[in-house]
Amino acid sequence: MYKNWLTEDIESMESSINYSEILEIAKKIDLKNAFKENYETLSKREYFEKLNLRYQDFIANSTIGIAMLVKNQENRIYPAISNLLDLCDEFVVVDTGSTDKTVEQINKIESDKLQLFSKEWVEDFSLMRNFASSKVTTDWIFFVDSDEVLFETIDKNILRNIAALLASLSNESIAIQFKIKRPNQNSFTLAERGLRKGTTHYVNKIHEELYDAKITKVRIDFLLENQGALIEEMEKFNKLERYTKLVNEELEKTTGNIKMLLNFPFPQGDAIECERYFKLVDCVILKKEKQGWKKHNFQLTDDFHTLTQKYIMLLLSLGRINELIDKTAVLLRLFPDNYFMLSMNNLGRILKQHQKQQKQFELFLEQYSEINNETSFETTLMSKDYASAIAVKYLFSLGDYKNAVHLSLDITDQEALQLIQTESKFLKIIDLSDEELCKVREGIFQKKSS
Repeated sequence: MYKNWLTEDIESMESSINYSEILEIAKKIDLKNAFKENYETLSKREYFEKLNLRYQDFIANSTIGIAMLVKNQENRIYPAISNLLDLCDEFVVVDTGSTDKTVEQINKIESDKLQLFSKEWVEDFSLMRNFASSKVTTDWIFFVDSDEVLFETIDKNILRNIAALLASLSNESIAIQFKIKRPNQNSFTLAERGLRKGTTHYVNKIHEELYDAKITKVRIDFLLENQGALIEEMEKFNKLERYTKLVNEELEKTTGNIKMLLNFPFPQGDAIECERYFKLVDCVILKKEKQGWKKHNFQLTDDFHTLTQKYIMLLLSLGRINELIDKTAVLLRLFPDNYFMLSMNNLGRILKQHQKQQKQFELFLEQYSEINNETSFETTLMSKDYASAIAVKYLFSLGDYKNAVHLSLDITDQEALQLIQTESKFLKIIDLSDEELCKVREGIFQKKSS
């Protein structure tokens, strides 16, 4: 549920007219300040009376269409269409060259709403969506992919009601964004899937978006699960290789294409590609690239947060911890309530401390391996168990609990055991096999070969 200027104005207004239906629909649209009325020519009461009349008219007369592209989805296509038919007046399916029983399954569906067209696949998602759009005759068009499913039960009139309210608010081009999640993930991305027919069209060969010079983008509370992100589907259609190629083609045309940067595959393991990605993002988010990441030097685009999050995640995967800490600190000065950057900044500091501890522990092991045990005991009058107890504390602080258990089991000196009393309470719950125990007991303090 969203709060926006429309919900606030309805809830604060006293009227004899019941606007509860409009209010409930408005809560499903993330309007923010889009189409905000200043009530300069009409009073609030007059404005809402007219809005209500327009809304009722659009509900009665507007038509809703769903368009779907499909190829080789014989096991998915029947439920994919059947589960959506109640939401629309017309359902256009474009088969793009299926060689399995997809078309046969589509023809089993008995509905006057359903229309089937064919067009050989072209490696350009916008071209294909625009073709499908041209075959739909309704006032509003919504795209759902054949490998996407409704994540939750919804009102069959949800698309009609949302379209009617948006049409009542504005005659401008509107891009309606659906929320798309991957299986077994809670986070989601936004995809532009709804439009008023004849007002806009798709651009970009991949990760397509609706374009018009004055288009307004609004997200709605409509969630789909993208089962095309499952490993078997990715491999079936060779998506990773194809999508990477298309993203790079779009970036060659326009290096500042934010949509492509948002969907740029993590270039892990390729230093040149990583640096290229960082440079491309810096060109988009920084006013002056030479000044670097400064609080006053950012260009705050609509996708700024998503873009910087991906940037920081790549720094983390590359182990560039100092840079991660510095850049998240700058962003936190600009957006102190950004929990992602707060988490990453603290994670970076923890990892930095962890690296210092790791180096110190390796130095300890190296020095320890060079000590003559007999001479040491005669000098200190203390058993080797004290050094082992200190090593247990090191391992525990590094989170290496299994090796800490292995080492602690060899300690018999009571005073040494007192040193690790707190750690031992936790380590007792770690379960180790005899094979693991023998491996570590044989080599825990052996100096590693360089």
